[in-house]
Amino acid sequence: AMLTLTMYIIMTTTMFMSLNTTTTKTLTDLGTTWTQSPSLITLTVLTLMSLGGLPPLTGFMPKWLILQELCSMKLLPLSITLALASLPSLYFYIRMTYLTLLTIPPNTANTEYKWRLYNQAPPMLPIMVMLTTLLLPMTPMLFIT
Repeated sequence: AMLTLTMYIIMTTTMFMSLNTTTTKTLTDLGTTWTQSPSLITLTVLTLMSLGGLPPLTGFMPKWLILQELCSMKLLPLSITLALASLPSLYFYIRMTYLTLLTIPPNTANTEYKWRLYNQAPPMLPIMVMLTTLLLPMTPMLFIT
């Protein structure tokens, strides 16, 4: 339980740091932030996918370990229920990713364009993004004694 909580705190902190850096307040703003910092938005999308728990990213690790333990204890109905219960949150994060990457809010000709002002990213953001996206391959090292 402590590992799951720690992973969730790391991923959520990463997400809030990136949203704070780009000053995003609504889902519509999320679609226009790619003009400010394309690399940061790419990392934000990876963080969203990790929060959703997709397999190649760190967010899948707690689900994987919990499902593995439930299956080893022969609790298949509970493990299936747990896997299905995680689908609504995955849908929400995929929807946010879709709004970020594939939609642009409607603009009129006289709309003010966002200037490409370079926001200073917090120094901990790259480390947090690496933990959010690349910790899954290190999972077997946690259990080697």
